[in-house]
Amino acid sequence: MRPLSVVGGFVLALTLAFPVAAAGSPGTVSQTQTWQGLSEIQPAVNPCTGHAVWVSLVSNGVMHETFFSNSDEYWFTITDTSAFTFSEAGVTYSGHGTFWVNGNWNERNQNFTLTFDAQGFGSDGSHISLSEKAHATLNAIGDVTVLFDVVGGACR
Repeated sequence: MRPLSVVGGFVLALTLAFPVAAAGSPGTVSQTQTWQGLSEIQPAVNPCTGHAVWVSLVSNGVMHETFFSNSDEYWFTITDTSAFTFSEAGVTYSGHGTFWVNGNWNERNQNFTLTFDAQGFGSDGSHISLSEKAHATLNAIGDVTVLFDVVGGACR
């Protein structure tokens, strides 16, 4: 639900950061962006029924990036915590989720880690639990040396 817009923000941040890094000016550049009470409605899928739903989100988060403007070293981290609600077939679900992604790279390696956890409760007493843990590590020539993506969920 939430990761796509956050990842979109991350991609935008990288798009803006790389031209600055390529300019060759010396020094370390750090940037932090925060958001609070960001409200949006996104299309999603109810993980318990597979049906399309519209999810209302209110999120708080922070994105931080640091890079050396005269080299290829770069670090970033994003954390977003959202409250969500959606309805389907007369049941209203509400809960919260946290999305975190981190990455860094230099001339020797790259790695990226993502976690996502969400808990929701239906007005009928039902419970939705979702989680994802993913990681990728690449060596200096771009070969993937570690890769996993573990997704879990339960509907009760």
